[in-house]
Amino acid sequence: MRCSSFLFAAALFVCSLPVAASAHEFVVMPEAWDSYHAEQVVPLSVYSTHVFLRSEELEDEGYSEVFYQGKALPLTANQNWLTYDTKVTLAGGGTAIITGHRKPMLYEKVQYEKFSKLLLPVDGNSAGYDKVVGQRLEIVPMSDPFAAKVGDEIEFKVLLDGKPAKFDTIYATYSGFSDVPNAWAYTASPVAHGRATVKITSPGFWMVRTMVKLDEKGAGYEGVSLRSILSFPVK
Repeated sequence: MRCSSFLFAAALFVCSLPVAASAHEFVVMPEAWDSYHAEQVVPLSVYSTHVFLRSEELEDEGYSEVFYQGKALPLTANQNWLTYDTKVTLAGGGTAIITGHRKPMLYEKVQYEKFSKLLLPVDGNSAGYDKVVGQRLEIVPMSDPFAAKVGDEIEFKVLLDGKPAKFDTIYATYSGFSDVPNAWAYTASPVAHGRATVKITSPGFWMVRTMVKLDEKGAGYEGVSLRSILSFPVK
């Protein structure tokens, strides 16, 4: 089952959502350029938002991490835009994969952890777009997302601890789709175990998101909620 141009739109509905469904999205995004090339210095921002892309709050200091090629990038709080900012010098040879991690936080006896992954084609080379980086919950495209055009469908696999994940829905939207909180341009149920398909309905930066809940217990919590986001540009 899939749905195009689906909105979590009504304010009453948003207010009625449980915390797990209405929590802020954790997204790592670049300064948008028509193309990206090796040795280019690209500014990055970490957003905490219900609207893609408009940050609404700063995560607690020390809980956000951004990595490129295995190295942590220094983050600076931007109080004006409510983001954490950094920059990266792109390497050549294929897709640049920049990852983000919002460390676990406890709320009402649930541990919430978030992951973000940004894909950028460097010098027009998309090699490595499907690399698995090892996030606990990870979204991986099954075909080249940079080759997608409006009207195309992209299949994604969702991995939990490196294996196909059981999830209910995958959500997708693009920058500028709506100013309504929790609005998604597309939603889809799994087409196979650990896989779902998204139809591209507009050019721009796309964000694909899913979540899983785990019956895991630990110090101070009785369950775990994981969220993962994959973002990439579509021309």
